[in-house]
Amino acid sequence: MAKALSCGAEVVIVDLEDAVAPDRKEYARAATAEFLSAPHETPVHVRIADERDLPSLVGLPGLSGLRVPKVSHASDLHRVASRAPGVALYALLESALAVEHAHTIATAHPAVRGIALGEADLRADLGVRDDAGLDWSRGRVVVAARAAGLAPPAQSVYPDVRDLD
Repeated sequence: MAKALSCGAEVVIVDLEDAVAPDRKEYARAATAEFLSAPHETPVHVRIADERDLPSLVGLPGLSGLRVPKVSHASDLHRVASRAPGVALYALLESALAVEHAHTIATAHPAVRGIALGEADLRADLGVRDDAGLDWSRGRVVVAARAAGLAPPAQSVYPDVRDLD
């Protein structure tokens, strides 16, 4: 994580969801809390696995935002916001239902600072294999973010690490 801070990124995202094996969650929470115990020049966001991650993170000086996965309803963000007051929230839309509720999610709470697609899970939910199958969802989320006065969504990660081109 420390190495990531020196690479020139606009924000560093620590992933406690998909990047951590289930039997390593407690270790990852503790290591992340230690990392966030001091502020950093580069903003650091944490992609939580679920609300069990919040007690070890909320209130730490190095935490700049939470990436909330699998948001499908505004109530998902209300629950997180109530347990993480004052922390910026970024909703990840990873299902057809979430895309349908994109604007409602984008305007769910004053702490919401952005929305974006979780494309790997959305692709699985929709049963699409190629990028063209996500075009409408991408456009929908861009429009919802704009209508809510949020910054344009960041593009999802490219998961095919074997594709060097």
